[in-house]
Amino acid sequence: MNEKQEKILRSLVELLNTGSKLSLFTLYSAGDANALSKGEVDLLFPYGLFDICKKLWKIHLEEITFIINKESGITVGVKDAIMNSFTLLTPNKKAVINITKFLLLPQNILFVPKLSWKFADAVWGSLEGGDSGFSYYTKRLSLATIYSNCFIYFITSKSHSRLHEVMEKQLSILFKLTKKCS
Repeated sequence: MNEKQEKILRSLVELLNTGSKLSLFTLYSAGDANALSKGEVDLLFPYGLFDICKKLWKIHLEEITFIINKESGITVGVKDAIMNSFTLLTPNKKAVINITKFLLLPQNILFVPKLSWKFADAVWGSLEGGDSGFSYYTKRLSLATIYSNCFIYFITSKSHSRLHEVMEKQLSILFKLTKKCS
């Protein structure tokens, strides 16, 4: 990603955090704030809003995998990755909700499971080394499901005080299953 794209993304997130709806108008407003024409914005993001969502998620995953402590073990590493994800998303919660609404439109709905899968793949890819007795796909699908459940709680609740409890409950079931399979 180049410098112009980063500036537009920052401006777009700021606009979304103020309550603006994710739309092409908002994207072009972010471009205007950085002295870029509509044509230049279209060239930087050829797939429009969908491209924006993919780039923002990629940045988020890079941040999470950078701060994962590989020596902490799988259990702690998975918990930390989930909680770190929501810690990073919290300052931009309004933007996250706006982007989620866009992704839940019928034409985009198939992309939503891919986000959770990419999160799970990034986390397991960073923590791989310890064998949990699960296959490649089972590990990722289980974590993607847990992350999705926590994400739904995150965007629908006003307070995040129970987020850790929701995650712990979900993970305890997974880890019990893991022990039975190994």
